Amino acid sequence: MGGSGSGRSGWRPVVENALKLDSSKFHKSGYSYGSFEWTNTSTGEQVASIGYSMNCNNMTIKLEYTKTVDGEKNPVNDTIPLTIQKTGFKGSRFLFLCPKCSARVAKLYLPNGALYFRCRKCYNLTYQSSNDSGKFNGLFRHIAANTGLPFENVKRILKKKW
Repeated sequence: MGGSGSGRSGWRPVVENALKLDSSKFHKSGYSYGSFEWTNTSTGEQVASIGYSMNCNNMTIKLEYTKTVDGEKNPVNDTIPLTIQKTGFKGSRFLFLCPKCSARVAKLYLPNGALYFRCRKCYNLTYQSSNDSGKFNGLFRHIAANTGLPFENVKRILKKKW
C-alpha cells in the first residue's frame, strides 16, 4: 500500500522531524569553532552531533558530520555561506544563504534520508500544524450532511471542543 501520507491530500514532510540548524546559535556563541548536539527530548538520548568552524573573513561556516542514510555512513563536509542582517538600533544577526537556492534564512534543516542542511523550501518542508489543519474536514462534512447544518458552522463549533 501507499507510503507516508498516502490518502491525505496536501501531506508534506514536516520540519519537526528534521534536524534544525539555527543561525542565532552561532551568533550567540561568539566562537569561531565548536559543536552542537541534538537529543531526543523524551529519552534524553543523543541523536546527532555536528562540528563547525566559522570563517569570518569570507563569511562561511564549515559543517562536519556523519549522516547514516539507508544503513550507510556518509561523512559530510559542507560549507554554508553567511550574511549579516542589520536589526534595530545598532544590532545585527547572522543568516544562512542556502547553498542550493541562495535564500537568506535563519534556519536550515536536515530531514531523514537527506545528506545536507538546506532551507525549508528546498526540501518542501511544512509545519505539523499545517498538515493537521484539514485533518477532520471529512468528519465535519459528514456531520454537516447528517444534521443539515452548514459545514463551516460544524467546523467552527467542533474545533472549539478539540
